[in-house]
Amino acid sequence: MLTEASDINIFKVAKVEDYHCNILNYSLGHRNMYIEVKSVSNRRELFYLVFGRVLYFEGLTSWRGVNVRLAPKQEYLALLRRIKALDELTDETLLSAETGYQLFVFAEPASPVKIVARFAQKSADLPVSMEDAVSE
Repeated sequence: MLTEASDINIFKVAKVEDYHCNILNYSLGHRNMYIEVKSVSNRRELFYLVFGRVLYFEGLTSWRGVNVRLAPKQEYLALLRRIKALDELTDETLLSAETGYQLFVFAEPASPVKIVARFAQKSADLPVSMEDAVSE
């Protein structure tokens, strides 16, 4: 799991502006979000971003640019403080390692995409459980 705030490109993608992102699926039961990332110049070049235990999503369902950064604690807390259901939780609880949530921000779109999740990973292949969901 990534733990430190990062300015840019946590997935280490070359030419981040050359990719188009599309939310492929969001599984409510497991709260997993799958994003398909395709090269604009070479449609055969693609990979997936998987966000696990998604708590919050803000943004478009399709956008250009895969420049993802990990937000600092202050930005993460400011976003969560806008969610009324979390008012009873202290900052310490929201930041605790046990909670494990982080704010991932796609920095390129004109309207940034924000995802609060426990983890994120880059995958060359569509996860097996996701293949079943897409084919249905």
